[in-house]
Amino acid sequence: MLSGATSQAPAARGYCPFIDPASGDFIICTPDKTQFYVHRVIIANASSVFADMFSLPPCTSNGEKPAIDVTESDEVWRLLLDFCYLRTDEPSLPLHIIIGLLEAARKYCMAAITTWMRRTLSRPENAESQALRTYAIACAYDLPEVARLAARGYLSINLRLPSSVGHEKAAELDLMSALQYTRLLDYHKRCSDAAVAALTSTFELERLPSLVLMHQAIVGGCRRCRSKDVNTVLVPDPSGGEARVAIRPAWTKYIERVKEAMKTRPVPAQALSSSFLDPAIRQIAQCKSCGENIHGKTKAFAGWVQAILEAAISAPRAPSWATQK
Repeated sequence: MLSGATSQAPAARGYCPFIDPASGDFIICTPDKTQFYVHRVIIANASSVFADMFSLPPCTSNGEKPAIDVTESDEVWRLLLDFCYLRTDEPSLPLHIIIGLLEAARKYCMAAITTWMRRTLSRPENAESQALRTYAIACAYDLPEVARLAARGYLSINLRLPSSVGHEKAAELDLMSALQYTRLLDYHKRCSDAAVAALTSTFELERLPSLVLMHQAIVGGCRRCRSKDVNTVLVPDPSGGEARVAIRPAWTKYIERVKEAMKTRPVPAQALSSSFLDPAIRQIAQCKSCGENIHGKTKAFAGWVQAILEAAISAPRAPSWATQK
């Protein structure tokens, strides 16, 4: 019904039917005395509360349009009515307005508004950039899918930094219980532990997966490079036997750096970070033979490491139980 297009603020329109006194057959009055002139059939279609209200015998009004006072702000009602009158875009909204819309949706039984806000909260600017605040809202309004996305986004927060970083003081945080917050921290730790364990089992045991053989050219290098001081380990080969595989010291250090990063921020994309890859690239580039297409080969290997980490942190259950207080 609504497109996925976004904008920074509600767009101005040449004609807005619910602010025209000549329009509608019912008046909604907000606390700041703004009046919206709505069509009963339209708002009743979006809200079962209003539908029930309109089913009651009307009070005498001496020919005037009946009116009702509401507690929500002018801004919230403009957005509610924009949606009811089939707005065709979904603007980016600040979190306090999203809360206002969710509260109105709950109060007036407007399921479509809740669905709209679920989509809005799931966007990266909320579920990733404001993960903790979004998680709190999801807990308060029973949005488990949003809670899972926000919990995943919260993995980018380094919990070892001072509490002011990633734990912004915001009213939304009062919406969740201590238990829900504890579960979020537990999820962060379990993902971190899983990522570190995956790297440890893959790269520190003597028997590495046979997939390492696919990256031998970049991991171990050419014959000239392998004759130098490199680490060697036995790994299973596709035929069922064993093969001795050389691993450059730079890649050993790369894995250690990625592992250390996973302890605080278990985000698989860190495997592609130039700060981790550049030392290995500089070492490999010293060999003319190995330096050919070095960036493509390095990216392929780092992508494999990223996939290992992604599989590892996908195993712990995200807080689907976030709405349980």
